[in-house]
Amino acid sequence: MKKALFLVGLSLAGWAAGQRLFINGKPAAHGLLQHQGKTWICLDDLKAGGAQVTSTSDGLTIRFRPDEGGAQQITAVEGRHGEWLFNGIWRLQAGSPTLIRKPFSGEPGTPGWGIQVELRNGATREVSLQQTGVQLPTLALRNGTVLKADEGDWQQICFRALLPGATVKHQLKFYFPHATPDSAAEPGQRLVVPVDTNFGLLKDTGLRYSTPAPSIRVSF
Repeated sequence: MKKALFLVGLSLAGWAAGQRLFINGKPAAHGLLQHQGKTWICLDDLKAGGAQVTSTSDGLTIRFRPDEGGAQQITAVEGRHGEWLFNGIWRLQAGSPTLIRKPFSGEPGTPGWGIQVELRNGATREVSLQQTGVQLPTLALRNGTVLKADEGDWQQICFRALLPGATVKHQLKFYFPHATPDSAAEPGQRLVVPVDTNFGLLKDTGLRYSTPAPSIRVSF
């Protein structure tokens, strides 16, 4: 028994915990590991993050696939809040949800979640969100409910043409049904900005997304 413990101690020597690791926007259980000047990722974390791991006669094969689970089951470019995500035309960065009030909804006012986003045109020509098939964003709550962004508010930015490299900063607004109390305002868990490549004038622009699944999903 002592010999076995000694061998285990040798195998762990020199390994140290590194920074936190996020896979598809979700925190990994083991984080980054440091050993002999290199950074390592635990295989269990890759599996939990959606990697397909298969044993073969001469080792392992690992394949990555888009995360399709949860309340918004679409393939998408995925990350977490504060991270820049890029689908070949649009770069998006989203902040954390903050509690807001719907205007003219009485006292204390119907609650909702506001999410500050920055969208940057990463294409080579002037274009708008609407032209490139970007649809009304949605927000999945912790209990599985999905809220749609306020459509009138969304229209303030979706038709705005942006030059290459130009950005627009805007707070997306997701309101609960009228008279919902604050105590029932479930936390926002996942923002999705859907992209329908068959919608709008994408073909007329001559632009193409760099991924077959250009929708963007952000976890909080």
